[in-house]
Amino acid sequence: MNIKNNFLISVRHLKADKTNTIISISGLILGLGIVVVVLIFVLNEFGYNSSYQNRKQIYRVLNNNRDDNNNWANTPFIVGETLVGQFAEVEQIAHQYNISNVEIKKDNDFISEREMLCTESSFFNIFDVAILQGSLRDFDRAERKILLSKKLSEKYFHLENPVGKILTLRYLGNEYPMEIAAVYEDFPQNSTIKASIIAGTDFGFKHLVSNMVSTGEKPGMQKLRESWEGGLFFTNYLLLKKGTSVGDFERKLQRLGVEHSTDNNKLSLSLQPLTEIYFGSGKIVDNNRGDQGNLPMIYILTIVGLLILLIACINYLNLAAAQAMTQSKGFTVRKVCGASRKSLIMQMIFESSLISFIALPFALFLAHFSLPFISELLGKSYSLTLSNRFFLGFVILLLITVSTGAISGGLVSLKITSFSVVEILKGQDVTFGNKHSMRKAMVILQIVIFITLVATMILVQKQVHYAFTKDIGIGKEGLVRITLGDHNYKLFKQEIRKNPNILTTS
Repeated sequence: MNIKNNFLISVRHLKADKTNTIISISGLILGLGIVVVVLIFVLNEFGYNSSYQNRKQIYRVLNNNRDDNNNWANTPFIVGETLVGQFAEVEQIAHQYNISNVEIKKDNDFISEREMLCTESSFFNIFDVAILQGSLRDFDRAERKILLSKKLSEKYFHLENPVGKILTLRYLGNEYPMEIAAVYEDFPQNSTIKASIIAGTDFGFKHLVSNMVSTGEKPGMQKLRESWEGGLFFTNYLLLKKGTSVGDFERKLQRLGVEHSTDNNKLSLSLQPLTEIYFGSGKIVDNNRGDQGNLPMIYILTIVGLLILLIACINYLNLAAAQAMTQSKGFTVRKVCGASRKSLIMQMIFESSLISFIALPFALFLAHFSLPFISELLGKSYSLTLSNRFFLGFVILLLITVSTGAISGGLVSLKITSFSVVEILKGQDVTFGNKHSMRKAMVILQIVIFITLVATMILVQKQVHYAFTKDIGIGKEGLVRITLGDHNYKLFKQEIRKNPNILTTS
């Protein structure tokens, strides 16, 4: 195939009919732009937790509550300690305890930070989180040391090195001066584990004890550490050794739970792979505030993106069919001069693919400028950045672009090159199928797809409207929710009841 010759012929055809060329390219820009956005969304969703090198060896321990048949991501703290000490299959363990109501003092103000967790230094080995400044030395033994993410470090200290400096944390009215031990790399955006501040487990136990509601005497930190009944507030992560039979180890774990069960506390322990947490935690009661995936939504958006691309392809096919008579004369002359049907088909596919590749960079620009709005709509941050996912997505996009051009051009060229040479040279009328039936079918398909998309959009809008307007059985008028922060609830309640406009508080 003479690529240079086909390129020149294709450019000449595109220049000769600028209107149809612009319409074809515009349709493909919109179609491919939507495909780019959907592709970024899909790769981001399926790429959750994929950045962790040990992801295939990382598991978290679940507990099934037999009373209500619910699975919990939180298990006794001592589970991890026991497993790493007694089972050769376990290489390392780490605990996770989330805190959501911590404030950081900056100047004279306190700023709320939601993403804080308490763990050990082994956490950084299991999840291969890089330490950028400082070190983890003495982190497990020092109660008043914290770690900051790179983003949070820049927020409070700009470009200064914060290691060794004191940062004041506040919760429940108490202030805690904490020494910054290190700065770590930010967690990936598509990670179920997120934390801008990390403290040791002792800090987590203090927070837990102060927040516990008990009818009798509150258990101490040591009792919570060692109890198989009272430490159900931590998530246990395990790094299993390579080659471990997960099924055999899980049976050992289940026996361990039975051994330490009591009449009031039945333990039914199991493992959940890190790779399944994002899409497999829909029925887990306490998921540590981690993101949860929605497979049906991904499938719906993927189908919508492909349908819109199909509409753009049909537009091109219809425009190409409309030009069939003009192009058929050129093809016929080339046939008479000795060109084979295969070479003519390849030239048409080349021209169609050229249009697709012209549209591709504009589609990328369209996606780039629309991603901030998509991110705001979906509550996540999406961008066109250079990464492994970007290169994978770009390869997939190139395949889609080539396929779009090749299929569109191939369908049109097969029909055009099948016209009778004699009829065309005599100037007789040739039609693109029996009474343009193919073009009519494609137009009908476009209309069906459009109606389906509009109907789906209306259905979703109605469902959302119903969810927000449904009578939930209580009178919402007059109800006000106030976040008290570290204020004294009893004093606040006492003072607010003096207001005659307030009927009651809870």
